Order: sequence, then structure tokens, then C-alpha cells
Amino acid sequence: MSQHDSKNFPAPQALEERLQRMELRMESLENNLKQLLATSRALADGQARTQQHIERSMQQLFHPVHVTLSKLKSTANLISRNALRRDKRVIRVVFMVHNVETWDALHEIYQIMLRHERFEPVVVSMKRDFLNSQKFGQEDINFNGLAQLGINPIRFNSDSPVHELEMLKLMNPDVIFRQSPWDISIQPEFHYHEIDFAKICIVPYGFGSVAMEDEHYNHYFTRSCWRVYAETEFNVGRAGKFSFESNLITSGSPKLDRILQMRDDMSWPLPVEPNTVRIIWAPHHSMTSDWLYFSTFPTNYKHFLQLARECPHLQIVLKPHPTLFDKVIAYGVMTPAELRAYMEEFIALPNTAIVTGGNYIPLFWASDLMITDGVGFFAEYMVTGKPLIWTENPGHFPLNEIGQLLQEGMYRAENFEQAVHYLEQLCVEKNDPLREKREEIIKQLIPHEEGSAQFIVNDILDGIDNE
Repeated sequence: MSQHDSKNFPAPQALEERLQRMELRMESLENNLKQLLATSRALADGQARTQQHIERSMQQLFHPVHVTLSKLKSTANLISRNALRRDKRVIRVVFMVHNVETWDALHEIYQIMLRHERFEPVVVSMKRDFLNSQKFGQEDINFNGLAQLGINPIRFNSDSPVHELEMLKLMNPDVIFRQSPWDISIQPEFHYHEIDFAKICIVPYGFGSVAMEDEHYNHYFTRSCWRVYAETEFNVGRAGKFSFESNLITSGSPKLDRILQMRDDMSWPLPVEPNTVRIIWAPHHSMTSDWLYFSTFPTNYKHFLQLARECPHLQIVLKPHPTLFDKVIAYGVMTPAELRAYMEEFIALPNTAIVTGGNYIPLFWASDLMITDGVGFFAEYMVTGKPLIWTENPGHFPLNEIGQLLQEGMYRAENFEQAVHYLEQLCVEKNDPLREKREEIIKQLIPHEEGSAQFIVNDILDGIDNE
């Protein structure tokens, strides 16, 4: 809404007075309910069974009304505050983090906003449930991961997400970033229809390389967002089938910005010794044909252990997908005891390690190459310019145009033996015929010279100022 349209709306003072009257009426209704509950207790005095029944009934009536009134109050106050700060120049942005492992997609946006006089960024660490069992937890993982990056988030880790939603409203954000369109992984209190009091934005946490347009973009969440920032024009074309052109913006991937900016930041969990080859093994979690089906972990995990035993000059760092080990147990690949024994046996070797968590970019730059079966690191590792071996599951979901472009720069292994062949070619023979192809692909992954994160910050600023 432009400033020229403000004459069509009541003055902030008049709106405030109306909202105060509405709040007084809501408080009166709440007080009447309390009096009714007290009266029922008095009338039922001496009749214990009747009293218990009445109290249970009244509590069941009172609680949802109380919650509803609480929501109405906070929403009314939010509207009032927005009316009073309509001309305020500072833009408050809340980043809701339920998956710290993919925070890199938002990190540069957050950092630019921290330095910008017009923005006030706030980070919230949340609970999550990747197994879709409605057992939300692991907020501590998100909090600790952010803390390691020097970020002090507000913690939403209580047993009362309704009250945390009210706290979010009290923050009075202009913009909210959520990390994914899938409501099922986060608490219902933070689904789209609960947080649409602000402008909702989303940045894909990874490059969309799989031909699953319906799964990625056919969401009420995506269609309703104020901004959907897409990695490439290809992604805009795919999303356009299910969303609206007005909210689709080709921004590029801020995660790729961050990877390139951290090229001098290297970290390797093993002693760096001469004449060793540093390998990242990054297995995916999708082990069933009804969902992506990229993982070759069930057939290859013993091979990687044997390779590490037989080749001490290879340093192999296991970087699993955040949900890999949960899925290994859930799908019966290993029992909890078997998985624990495997991990202990793996890390007992002098040339192996396991790295979890979201800050994996220094690991990228310290490595020599990656072996992976999943799509998550295709573009991210590609921008380092280093070779990538893809242990391809023949039954995987088809790739889209971006995925097909990326695979042209990777060494595709149909089985573990072929992966070993590529290792020998790259590390012993020093023969990397796809190097120039990777350099060509990298140029197509970065659409804006100023960087994707800066582009997104500028777009938000322009979008709000020009409403």
C-alpha cells in the first residue's frame, strides 16, 4: 500500500481506539466465562461427582475460548502496532530455522541485513520432525548449530507452541523467512495460515535437480508466499506451473555465494599428511522407490569401510544427510545396535571420520573430491571446481534440466567398482577430463554479478518501499 492510499483508511488513533474497545469486549467475555466457572463450582458444592463433571465440561469450554481470545488480542495488537508504525523505515525480518543443516541458504542474507541500516534481522530456532511422526524435537541441534556460527537465536523449545506463536506476533515482523514449503516437518502453529500476518519468503535450501515440480512447488505455501526466490530461470519455469509469476523471482542461490566466499576457509577432521587423498563420502537418505530413491548406502556402506581399510592413503570423511541414520533404522537396513557397531568400526580406522551438522563448506574446500549418491550436493560441490563421483542408483527419480546439466560435469558410476575406477583415474593417473565442463556449468549457476543474497536483500527493500 502506498502512502497515497493512506487516506482511505482510518487514522492510527481511531483504529487504536476501536481495537481497544474490541479488546475490552473480549476481556469482558473472558471474565464472564471465569465467573460462570466459579458459579458452577459453588452450585455443585457437596456433590463431588457432579462437580467434577461440570468442572471438566467447563474447562473444556473455557480453554479453547481462552486460546482464541488470546490469539484475537495479539492479532488486534499487531494490527494496531502496524498502523502506528506504517511509516517506520526499519524492516524487521524473522528467520525461522527448523533445519540448521541448510542454514547456509540464508546465512548471507542474514549477514547483509545485519550490516544494513534499514533491516533488523532476528533468528528463531525451532523444533522439527523429519520422520513425520508428529514428535517434534531436536531444537537443541538447531540452536547449537546457529550458536557455533556466532548467532544467538530466540529459542522456541517450550511445550507451548501456541504461546510461542503469540511471541512471534509480538515481534511484529514485516517479513518471515521459512526454510521449506513442507508444513509437515514443523509444528502446526507455524504453518503458513498461522504466520501470514507478515510477508512470507522462501529461498530453496538446495538446487532443485529432480523432475518433481508438483512436490516442490504445488503447495498452498508456495502459491501464497510474497516472494519465492528461484535458483535459475529453469526453476522459475517449473514453478510457474503451480504458482504465480508475480511472486517468482530469479535470484540464484545464496548458498553458492557463501561457498565461493569461503574458499579460503578450510577444515579437515583428520591430520593432513602428504600423499593422501581427501574424500568426502556424502550418502543420501532416500532408500525407497516412492521418494526420490537416490540412496545407494544399503549396497555400498560395507564397500566404503573395506576401501578405507585397504587404502590407508585415502582419507574418507562420511558426511551423511541429516536424516540418513534415522532412515537406516526405520527402513530396516540396520538395527540400532548394528548401526552403532558400524559407526564405531568406521571411525576406529586412522583414515576415517564422520562429520555432521550444517557448517560443511570448510570441509568442501579442504577436500580433493566427493563421492555422493544424492542430488543435494550436485551444484554445491560443483562450484568448488573439484571432481565429483556420482554413485548412481538406476531406479532414481528422473532429473530435470538443471540436474541433466549438472550430471554432464560429474563422473557417473553405475556400481562401486566403477567408482573405484574413477578414483584411480583422478587420484593416481591425475586425469580429470571433465574439468573444463565443470567450469562452463559454474558460469550458468550464478545469474547476478552482485551475488544472490545481495540481490534478494535489494528486492525485499524495493518491494516494501514501492508498495
